[in-house]
Amino acid sequence: MAKTSKQSQSGNQQNAASGVAGGAIEMLKQDHRKVERLFEEFGKSSDDHRKEELAEQICSELIIHTKLEEEMFYPACRKVGVEEHTMDEAQVEHDGAKVFVNDLLDSQPDEPFWEAKVSVLRELVKHHIQEEEKPGQGAFAQATAHGIDDKGLAEQLKHLKEELQERGIGRRPVRVVSLQPEGGMGYGGGRQGERRYGGRHSREEEYGYGRGGGSRSRGGWYGDPEGHSAAARERWGEGRRG
Repeated sequence: MAKTSKQSQSGNQQNAASGVAGGAIEMLKQDHRKVERLFEEFGKSSDDHRKEELAEQICSELIIHTKLEEEMFYPACRKVGVEEHTMDEAQVEHDGAKVFVNDLLDSQPDEPFWEAKVSVLRELVKHHIQEEEKPGQGAFAQATAHGIDDKGLAEQLKHLKEELQERGIGRRPVRVVSLQPEGGMGYGGGRQGERRYGGRHSREEEYGYGRGGGSRSRGGWYGDPEGHSAAARERWGEGRRG
Protein backbone atom coordinates (compact mmCIF):
# COMPACT_ATOMS: atom_id res chain seq x y z
CA MET A 1 0.00 0.00 0.00
CA ALA A 2 1.03 3.63 -0.30
CA LYS A 3 2.87 5.37 2.50
CA THR A 4 0.82 6.24 5.56
CA SER A 5 -0.97 9.57 5.05
CA LYS A 6 -0.18 12.70 7.04
CA GLN A 7 -3.69 12.49 8.44
CA SER A 8 -2.92 9.02 9.81
CA GLN A 9 0.35 10.16 11.41
CA SER A 10 -1.38 13.16 12.98
CA GLY A 11 -4.08 10.91 14.41
CA ASN A 12 -1.43 8.63 15.89
CA GLN A 13 0.33 11.53 17.58
CA GLN A 14 -2.90 12.80 19.12
CA ASN A 15 -3.77 9.35 20.32
CA ALA A 16 -0.38 8.94 22.00
CA ALA A 17 -1.06 11.91 24.24
CA SER A 18 -4.50 10.71 25.35
CA GLY A 19 -5.54 8.26 28.02
CA VAL A 20 -2.62 8.71 30.39
CA ALA A 21 -4.67 10.48 33.06
CA GLY A 22 -7.03 7.50 33.19
CA GLY A 23 -4.28 4.92 33.41
CA ALA A 24 -2.80 2.27 31.11
CA ILE A 25 -6.00 0.28 30.71
CA GLU A 26 -8.00 3.35 29.75
CA MET A 27 -5.31 4.28 27.25
CA LEU A 28 -5.50 0.84 25.65
CA LYS A 29 -9.29 0.99 25.59
CA GLN A 30 -9.09 4.30 23.74
CA ASP A 31 -6.91 2.55 21.16
CA HIS A 32 -9.66 -0.07 20.83
CA ARG A 33 -12.34 2.54 20.30
CA LYS A 34 -10.24 4.31 17.69
CA VAL A 35 -9.64 1.23 15.57
CA GLU A 36 -13.33 0.29 15.87
CA ARG A 37 -14.24 3.70 14.43
CA LEU A 38 -11.78 3.23 11.58
CA PHE A 39 -13.22 -0.17 10.71
CA GLU A 40 -16.74 1.27 10.84
CA GLU A 41 -15.79 4.09 8.48
CA PHE A 42 -14.11 1.60 6.14
CA GLY A 43 -17.30 -0.46 6.00
CA LYS A 44 -19.42 2.57 5.15
CA SER A 45 -17.09 4.17 2.61
CA SER A 46 -17.62 3.78 -1.13
CA ASP A 47 -14.50 5.76 -2.08
CA ASP A 48 -11.64 3.44 -3.05
CA HIS A 49 -8.92 5.97 -2.24
CA ARG A 50 -10.38 6.65 1.20
CA LYS A 51 -10.66 2.93 1.86
CA GLU A 52 -6.98 2.50 1.07
CA GLU A 53 -6.11 5.32 3.50
CA LEU A 54 -8.29 3.77 6.20
CA ALA A 55 -6.73 0.34 5.72
CA GLU A 56 -3.27 1.89 6.09
CA GLN A 57 -4.29 3.66 9.27
CA ILE A 58 -5.92 0.53 10.69
CA CYS A 59 -2.71 -1.43 10.09
CA SER A 60 -0.61 1.32 11.67
CA GLU A 61 -2.83 1.55 14.74
CA LEU A 62 -2.85 -2.22 15.22
CA ILE A 63 0.91 -2.59 14.81
CA ILE A 64 1.67 0.04 17.43
CA HIS A 65 -1.08 -1.14 19.78
CA THR A 66 0.07 -4.76 19.71
CA LYS A 67 3.66 -3.72 20.36
CA LEU A 68 2.58 -1.62 23.35
CA GLU A 69 0.71 -4.54 24.83
CA GLU A 70 3.32 -7.18 24.08
CA GLU A 71 6.34 -5.19 25.20
CA MET A 72 4.87 -3.63 28.35
CA PHE A 73 1.27 -4.43 29.25
CA TYR A 74 1.25 -8.21 28.78
CA PRO A 75 4.51 -8.76 30.69
CA ALA A 76 3.13 -6.58 33.50
CA CYS A 77 -0.09 -8.64 33.52
CA ARG A 78 1.84 -11.90 33.79
CA LYS A 79 3.98 -10.46 36.55
CA VAL A 80 1.00 -9.59 38.77
CA GLY A 81 -0.64 -12.97 38.23
CA VAL A 82 -3.15 -12.66 35.39
CA GLU A 83 -4.04 -16.20 34.29
CA GLU A 84 -1.43 -17.62 31.93
CA HIS A 85 -3.94 -19.08 29.47
CA THR A 86 -5.65 -15.67 29.22
CA MET A 87 -2.38 -14.03 28.22
CA ASP A 88 -1.37 -16.87 25.89
CA GLU A 89 -4.69 -16.66 24.05
CA ALA A 90 -4.32 -12.88 23.78
CA GLN A 91 -0.88 -13.34 22.20
CA VAL A 92 -2.16 -15.88 19.67
CA GLU A 93 -5.06 -13.57 18.80
CA HIS A 94 -2.57 -10.74 18.23
CA ASP A 95 -0.54 -12.95 15.95
CA GLY A 96 -3.57 -13.99 13.93
CA ALA A 97 -4.30 -10.32 13.28
CA LYS A 98 -0.66 -9.64 12.42
CA VAL A 99 -0.78 -12.21 9.61
CA PHE A 100 -3.50 -10.15 7.92
CA VAL A 101 -1.82 -6.82 8.73
CA ASN A 102 1.47 -7.96 7.20
CA ASP A 103 -0.31 -9.26 4.12
CA LEU A 104 -2.26 -6.01 3.70
CA LEU A 105 0.96 -3.99 3.95
CA ASP A 106 2.23 -6.02 1.00
CA SER A 107 -1.00 -5.80 -1.03
CA GLN A 108 -2.74 -3.33 -3.30
CA PRO A 109 -6.47 -2.56 -3.15
CA ASP A 110 -7.01 -3.88 -6.68
CA GLU A 111 -5.64 -7.33 -5.80
CA PRO A 112 -8.00 -10.28 -5.20
CA PHE A 113 -9.42 -10.66 -1.68
CA TRP A 114 -8.04 -7.30 -0.47
CA GLU A 115 -11.32 -6.01 0.93
CA ALA A 116 -12.24 -9.43 2.27
CA LYS A 117 -8.99 -9.48 4.25
CA VAL A 118 -9.87 -6.15 5.87
CA SER A 119 -13.30 -7.54 6.78
CA VAL A 120 -11.88 -10.70 8.34
CA LEU A 121 -9.27 -8.64 10.19
CA ARG A 122 -12.12 -6.58 11.60
CA GLU A 123 -13.80 -9.71 12.97
CA LEU A 124 -10.56 -10.94 14.52
CA VAL A 125 -9.96 -7.60 16.21
CA LYS A 126 -13.58 -7.38 17.37
CA HIS A 127 -13.32 -10.77 19.08
CA HIS A 128 -9.98 -9.90 20.65
CA ILE A 129 -11.33 -6.64 22.08
CA GLN A 130 -14.36 -8.43 23.51
CA GLU A 131 -12.15 -11.00 25.21
CA GLU A 132 -9.66 -8.46 26.52
CA GLU A 133 -12.39 -6.18 27.93
CA LYS A 134 -14.66 -8.96 29.22
CA PRO A 135 -15.96 -7.98 32.70
CA GLY A 136 -14.44 -10.04 35.48
CA GLN A 137 -12.56 -12.46 33.22
CA GLY A 138 -10.74 -10.48 30.56
CA ALA A 139 -7.12 -9.41 30.81
CA PHE A 140 -8.08 -5.84 31.72
CA ALA A 141 -10.38 -6.92 34.56
CA GLN A 142 -7.87 -9.43 35.92
CA ALA A 143 -5.04 -6.89 35.75
CA THR A 144 -7.13 -4.44 37.76
CA ALA A 145 -8.09 -7.11 40.30
CA HIS A 146 -4.43 -8.08 40.75
CA GLY A 147 -3.39 -4.47 41.42
CA ILE A 148 -1.40 -3.68 38.29
CA ASP A 149 0.47 -0.35 38.42
CA ASP A 150 -2.02 1.31 36.09
CA LYS A 151 -0.83 4.92 36.46
CA GLY A 152 2.88 4.22 36.27
CA LEU A 153 2.44 1.88 33.33
CA ALA A 154 0.44 4.52 31.47
CA GLU A 155 3.42 6.88 31.40
CA GLN A 156 5.68 4.12 30.09
CA LEU A 157 3.16 3.22 27.39
CA LYS A 158 2.84 6.87 26.36
CA HIS A 159 6.59 7.28 25.95
CA LEU A 160 6.94 3.99 24.07
CA LYS A 161 4.08 4.92 21.76
CA GLU A 162 5.67 8.23 20.90
CA GLU A 163 8.97 6.50 20.21
CA LEU A 164 7.36 3.88 17.95
CA GLN A 165 5.54 6.57 15.99
CA GLU A 166 8.71 8.61 15.53
CA ARG A 167 10.46 5.50 14.19
CA GLY A 168 7.63 4.80 11.74
CA ILE A 169 7.02 1.34 13.20
CA GLY A 170 3.36 1.44 12.17
CA ARG A 171 4.34 1.33 8.48
CA ARG A 172 6.48 -1.83 8.64
CA PRO A 173 5.61 -5.54 8.95
CA VAL A 174 5.37 -6.77 12.51
CA ARG A 175 6.82 -9.95 13.98
CA VAL A 176 4.59 -12.86 14.90
CA VAL A 177 5.52 -14.64 18.14
CA SER A 178 3.33 -17.74 18.35
CA LEU A 179 2.55 -18.74 14.73
CA GLN A 180 4.64 -20.09 11.88
CA PRO A 181 8.09 -19.47 13.39
CA GLU A 182 9.91 -20.54 10.21
CA GLY A 183 9.06 -17.75 7.76
CA GLY A 184 5.82 -17.70 5.77
CA MET A 185 3.19 -15.05 6.30
CA GLY A 186 4.00 -14.98 10.00
CA TYR A 187 7.22 -13.09 9.32
CA GLY A 188 6.06 -11.26 6.21
CA GLY A 189 7.82 -13.77 3.97
CA GLY A 190 7.24 -14.67 0.33
CA ARG A 191 6.49 -11.69 -1.88
CA GLN A 192 7.01 -9.29 0.97
CA GLY A 193 10.66 -10.17 1.45
CA GLU A 194 11.33 -9.80 -2.26
CA ARG A 195 9.15 -6.80 -3.10
CA ARG A 196 9.47 -4.64 -0.05
CA TYR A 197 13.16 -5.09 0.62
CA GLY A 198 14.37 -5.95 -2.88
CA GLY A 199 16.63 -8.73 -1.66
CA ARG A 200 19.08 -6.25 -0.17
CA HIS A 201 18.76 -7.60 3.36
CA SER A 202 17.98 -11.01 4.71
CA ARG A 203 14.95 -11.37 6.97
CA GLU A 204 17.37 -12.07 9.80
CA GLU A 205 18.84 -8.60 9.29
CA GLU A 206 15.50 -6.87 8.83
CA TYR A 207 13.72 -8.49 11.77
CA GLY A 208 16.72 -9.06 14.02
CA TYR A 209 16.50 -12.83 14.51
CA GLY A 210 19.02 -14.08 17.00
CA ARG A 211 20.04 -10.73 18.42
CA GLY A 212 18.90 -12.20 21.73
CA GLY A 213 19.44 -10.57 25.06
CA GLY A 214 17.10 -10.10 27.96
CA SER A 215 16.35 -12.42 30.84
CA ARG A 216 13.42 -14.79 30.54
CA SER A 217 10.72 -15.40 33.14
CA ARG A 218 7.27 -16.97 32.89
CA GLY A 219 6.10 -13.56 31.81
CA GLY A 220 8.12 -13.75 28.59
CA TRP A 221 11.01 -11.61 27.40
CA TYR A 222 10.13 -8.34 29.07
CA GLY A 223 11.15 -5.56 26.74
CA ASP A 224 12.76 -8.08 24.35
CA PRO A 225 10.17 -9.54 21.96
CA GLU A 226 12.96 -10.22 19.46
CA GLY A 227 14.67 -12.55 21.91
CA HIS A 228 11.32 -14.16 22.62
CA SER A 229 10.79 -14.84 18.93
CA ALA A 230 14.29 -16.25 18.48
CA ALA A 231 13.82 -18.56 21.45
CA ALA A 232 10.51 -19.77 20.05
CA ARG A 233 12.18 -20.57 16.74
CA GLU A 234 14.93 -22.54 18.45
CA ARG A 235 12.48 -24.60 20.50
CA TRP A 236 10.38 -25.31 17.43
CA GLY A 237 13.43 -26.41 15.46
CA GLU A 238 14.59 -28.69 18.26
CA GLY A 239 11.15 -30.29 18.35
CA ARG A 240 11.27 -31.08 14.64
CA ARG A 241 14.75 -32.56 14.83
CA GLY A 242 13.69 -34.69 17.80
